Amino acid sequence: MRVTLDVPMSLGDIAAAVGVTPSLSANPLIRAITTDSREAREGDLFVALKGRVTDGNEFITSATERGAFTLGSTDESDLRVADTEESLLTIAKYYKNTSLTSLQHTVAITGSVGKTTTKEFLRRLLSRRHKIHATEGNYNNTIGVPLAVLSAPCDTEILILELGMNSTGEIARLSECINPTVGVITNIGTAHIGRLGSREKIAEAKLELICGMSPDSSLYVPYGEALLEGYGRKTFSTSSPYATVAVLGKPDVNVLLRGAPIGISPFLPEGHHHRECLAAALSAALEISDISGTISSISEISECDTRARIRAINDFFILDDSYNASYESINAALYHLFALHGYNRKSVLLGDVLELGEFAEEIHLKIGRLLARFSPAEIYLYGDYAGFTARGALIMGVEKDHLHAFGTGNEQELANTISSRSTKGELILVKGSRGMHLEKIIEYIS
Repeated sequence: MRVTLDVPMSLGDIAAAVGVTPSLSANPLIRAITTDSREAREGDLFVALKGRVTDGNEFITSATERGAFTLGSTDESDLRVADTEESLLTIAKYYKNTSLTSLQHTVAITGSVGKTTTKEFLRRLLSRRHKIHATEGNYNNTIGVPLAVLSAPCDTEILILELGMNSTGEIARLSECINPTVGVITNIGTAHIGRLGSREKIAEAKLELICGMSPDSSLYVPYGEALLEGYGRKTFSTSSPYATVAVLGKPDVNVLLRGAPIGISPFLPEGHHHRECLAAALSAALEISDISGTISSISEISECDTRARIRAINDFFILDDSYNASYESINAALYHLFALHGYNRKSVLLGDVLELGEFAEEIHLKIGRLLARFSPAEIYLYGDYAGFTARGALIMGVEKDHLHAFGTGNEQELANTISSRSTKGELILVKGSRGMHLEKIIEYIS
């Protein structure tokens, strides 16, 4: 990825920030930073990151031939450092502190489910009155977040960053890079439980958010979440009026701030989980901006601000939420599916939930039981754990004729089954972990 700096930095300043001496006597201005040598241009800084498959240090010569300066861990680098990923975080922190001179607040959003939707809702709530820069897509890791910071215009007033993680320590590093003034933990679920071992450990990892926050920063957590009790002095809720910010009611939204009603406004996207994301977003927005303007902006939120997209294929429709999955997000997606109106019937295509470790069989059985509660017209399952999900559904009374399980490698057969059994005007939810590549099945159907 290549990002252009709104305020160029000198190579000497970057070297000083990461604590090294440049190998060059010149001190050129750096106007862009790239992590892909193929995108490197003359005068860029190429940061040689070490990935799972390739080591960016192997492409330092290629980047140099393109006219770029280089930061790597070999002698050929213009700036030689021990850890290029940590250096990228350091450069982003330096840029944020020295170049974003109009910056008033940095909001960090983490949690097991709902990070992206909460981020997009918050962007919508604040963009009418503030200059916003936010994480694009899912660039929420130790590479994406610093690049998001480095791509921020110099007149940015509010920086909204989504923080993800795969292991302990990652959110701490991100938080120490961006120093949030407002933090939001959307929830504690089971995503990555296979790596971390328990919801308690997941909560500890999410609470690393406070590592980069000052004592006068604000942290919002879900009201009533026992694993976060005592950490967030401020809370949000969709069920309790005792939270700092509560979003109650349906279909209209009754917003309570510290128990006092502050406005009623229509909320367009349907589904309880969207109200949870709204409550989380409002918490941050009301910390930053005026009440009346924030509340009036609720009506501007639309289905386009949510991750799931509806697309027409042949004579039926796909609710594409295939980016990622956990038990909690599948539950939310099913509520969303069955809250939508105007479709002849509704079915589900689920891929495996990955990174569950020893909990995989148990959670897929639980997902099967969850499906039975919603009673989709057809249930299509795909992956190595499809049999466990099917078993959970059958135990709860789902009819075998409407349950179709396929192992990995049977994408075309699955697509053919969906095409042959779908009806005109049907809506099919597609959801699974990113590693299941469910977009391929959608392509086969198309």
